[in-house]
Amino acid sequence: MLQVREREFILFVSQSLQFQNGRFQKEKFHRILGQIYKSLCALGAYCVGSDSCLSPRILSHIAEYASSLETFYICLHSQNNIGPLRRFFHQNEITAQLAVNENGLRKAFEAFMAEIAGGATQAVTQFRVVAEMQHEELLELLSLRSNSFALSFSNDGPYFIYHLISSSNSLSLVPACPKVFHGRETELDQIITILMTDSPRVAILGAGGMGKTTLAMAALHSSAVVARYPSRYCISCETSTDCFELVTSLCLHLGVETTSRQLTKIVLRFLRQHGPCLIVLDNFETPWESQESRTAVEEFLSLLAEIPTLGLLVTMRGSERPAGVKWNRPFLPPLEPLSLTSSRQIFVDIAEEPVPTEESALDELLNLSGGLPLALNLLANIASFDGYLGTLERWNIENFMLLSIGNDKGSNLEKSITLSIQSPHILSFPAARDLLSVLSLLPDGITLNDILASKADIPNVRRCQSLLVRLSLAYNDPGGRLKVLSPIREYVRRVYAPSAALSISIRLYFENLLETWRSTQFQHELLSKNLTSTLLANLGNIHELLLAGLITDDKATLKAVGRSIIILDEFSAAMLRGSSPLSRRLPHLIEVTGDAELRWDYGHRCVRNPEILDQRSVDVELWIAEGAHHFASGTRPVQQAVTFYNAAAWHYLQIFKIETANEFNKQAFYVADGAGDVLQRLSCLETEFRIAHTSGERSRELEIIRTARDLAQFRSVPSLLKCSWLEMEAWVNLHTGNLDRTCQLCTQMEGILIAGGMEQSDRRLSVLGLRAEVHYRKTEYLEARQLYDQILKATSPTSSPRHHANALSSTAHLDLLTGGDTGPILTMINAAEAICKTLDSSSILACQFTKTYLDMPREGADASRAEFLHCLGKSRGSFRDVQTHCLAVLGDYRLQLYDATETFRWAATSLAFVQQMRDVVGTMSALRCLADVLFVLGDEETALALFHVALGGGDRIGIHRLKAECLVGIGDIMMRRGDRTEAEKMWTDARLSFLRCTRINDATAVEVRLLALNKGSAA
Repeated sequence: MLQVREREFILFVSQSLQFQNGRFQKEKFHRILGQIYKSLCALGAYCVGSDSCLSPRILSHIAEYASSLETFYICLHSQNNIGPLRRFFHQNEITAQLAVNENGLRKAFEAFMAEIAGGATQAVTQFRVVAEMQHEELLELLSLRSNSFALSFSNDGPYFIYHLISSSNSLSLVPACPKVFHGRETELDQIITILMTDSPRVAILGAGGMGKTTLAMAALHSSAVVARYPSRYCISCETSTDCFELVTSLCLHLGVETTSRQLTKIVLRFLRQHGPCLIVLDNFETPWESQESRTAVEEFLSLLAEIPTLGLLVTMRGSERPAGVKWNRPFLPPLEPLSLTSSRQIFVDIAEEPVPTEESALDELLNLSGGLPLALNLLANIASFDGYLGTLERWNIENFMLLSIGNDKGSNLEKSITLSIQSPHILSFPAARDLLSVLSLLPDGITLNDILASKADIPNVRRCQSLLVRLSLAYNDPGGRLKVLSPIREYVRRVYAPSAALSISIRLYFENLLETWRSTQFQHELLSKNLTSTLLANLGNIHELLLAGLITDDKATLKAVGRSIIILDEFSAAMLRGSSPLSRRLPHLIEVTGDAELRWDYGHRCVRNPEILDQRSVDVELWIAEGAHHFASGTRPVQQAVTFYNAAAWHYLQIFKIETANEFNKQAFYVADGAGDVLQRLSCLETEFRIAHTSGERSRELEIIRTARDLAQFRSVPSLLKCSWLEMEAWVNLHTGNLDRTCQLCTQMEGILIAGGMEQSDRRLSVLGLRAEVHYRKTEYLEARQLYDQILKATSPTSSPRHHANALSSTAHLDLLTGGDTGPILTMINAAEAICKTLDSSSILACQFTKTYLDMPREGADASRAEFLHCLGKSRGSFRDVQTHCLAVLGDYRLQLYDATETFRWAATSLAFVQQMRDVVGTMSALRCLADVLFVLGDEETALALFHVALGGGDRIGIHRLKAECLVGIGDIMMRRGDRTEAEKMWTDARLSFLRCTRINDATAVEVRLLALNKGSAA
């Protein structure tokens, strides 16, 4: 179908008007334009009235007619570019050419009219009548806006067009105010404030699609701006390639005659005499960007800026303002991407509020948009009829083409970005496009130092960076990283993909950083900190580069990429970013390359992290059997062999095959001792400690720690390994009741982690967990919960799931102990239990224990007792922490699960168990339970003695709840003996201790006793 853009048609007519004023046959010229006008009317009416698709024959006639129109346009355009003298000498040629054009247009029109017959003749008349009526209505509406508006009208088509262009307001209608506008309120207020001043000069800068025009239109429609500027013009400079076309376009919008050769003077005189006026020059970079026309354009803009009654607002791609104008200060900074909140509001306004199942799809679409307003609007409009899930599915199939549907830069992001990339600046310096292509692979951006260190073949990188930032194709974030917005990055990667040499250079650089991180193991703290921060800042970049590196058949490259993926997975998980999605490709890589080293490295990673085994196809038992055969010869590298045997021991420890774990640990010792490798022996001692800890062998744990200290004296121990040993020593001190020493060791670990840049790592979570456990044992429940809240915020079910599940179950247990609401507690337990199903049985048993404790008031003693016994049976011999909790509950007479005699048996059993475990805190609690039962059974002396022993231990360690419970028991005994004063003293102290550990209900119960005691004394 024949399509003529409005701006091109206006330019065509303006050139025609200039042409007819020369010495040519005006009547012939008018006949041609009249014929064109009538033909277009007929064609439009026929198309509107047609019920079916046009036939090939009619389409052929239309094509011939369009060709004739194009010939006529070329003829006119060529005359516009020659001077009056040359035009005079070529007058005969021009006349002949016009005759040829007229003949061609007439023949094409006759053929067309013959095809559509009489129906078209009627359509011509009807179409013209309707068009003229609509034009009259438009004139009436416009006359209401301006008393000075006047438009002469002629029934003849050419004269109608001529007078329309001559009208002062016909082309100056300001575009509509944006109906969806979010996230630019601050910039809008700043612009309006400036426009209220005298002679305002404002430049709105930013990348293509950043919403510059929308912001300008919002300002133009502000009530304050409308009141200050009776005349407001919005002029698109998109088709003005030089100063002459810019001035001509301005003339057309202002209604200034374009026949004079002194257009600039006429425009300036008109604006000086016009009164308060605001002009928006949209897309001003088009005439300004070319070096050939820049000087003239800036000179003209400077002349406009000298008019005191004129407000000037320009929008431009890039971050550079034209010279020669005193722009208002402070400068309006280049527009940045919209915030996530504003982006979401735009989506909801255009589409609708997503249902819960669409929330994740909306989040991903917001991420894909990069906060670019044009991308947001395009995606939101698609989502309005395809839905969020449907739009995301289309993106996955069509990718960037989904944003390239429209026909202009306002509805086609590809065209908008292409305008910037095809800038004369980029074309004159191709290296800038090379840098842009590299940035398309780097979602995290990159520092200039990293680019230089990678040795990528990009000449004059600093100039390239400056050029991309000036054109707003890239930007520098607050951290000094050069970045590209997501939509631009997607387009560049598709159209201007980086060369293999460039992408390989950047990939190898980051692969070397990963290898360095693994090999140094934090031996040099400063190096480790810088390296860790660099890798953290480039996790997304490394992912994309390694993904691109997989597109090859070269086995050496695939092996190197596979090894880097394993290290990336290890680093990502350690830094609480979860496992790398690329790790799922490793089984296929191992199969393709057939590399044994890659196989052992991957197997070790999976075995030491059982929570990821369900996601990856690794048969652990088969891997261990093959490894035992592989390393049996003793000819393999010592580190590989020790790592394998310790990994196997770790696996069997997780499934509580303690003897098998010990056997593999002994094999690891044998290899390490034979090589005389102290570091490998320390690694073996670490595994041995884990076995002893799981078995509850406190003496063996202490012996291992002493051995490790002796070994460490003979050489410098890497900081990471040192941190591991400090953690192990802290756990021993925790269980033996030396809580202050535990806190000191935690402080040492935090210092090492901060020095190595690991303060946001899983090691830091372990320290937080230790500190929380210290507070829990001291019954400082509020402090413990705050630390678990920190762990929950730093983790998720997929990122450090073990820490997350433990924090959930521990928080639920703490809320239960402090009288929290049942609903949230149960929710946390269920969430922890869901995660624990992918971990180990001990975590599931811990959740079941807390749930049984929660249900005790509702289920009653019999059902609860049965559940606790079931939990105890499953934990016996394996899960000693759960076993300790179950025995403590069954031996606590205050819970009324048994009568006094049976409770005494369980309390004695609990005491024996914690004594064997050398658990000092558990021992003190068990003594308190025994004292409670003995008091009920009538043995006051023994009960009183045990209460005092437990009270002394609780006071020494700082266990507030234990102190309170012992004080209550002692007060009861004193009350039975008639010593009301001592009883009151004990209960008063008990109430304060209960409040300190946030046991509000217990504190209230003691307060009731004290009130009753005081009433009795008064009576």
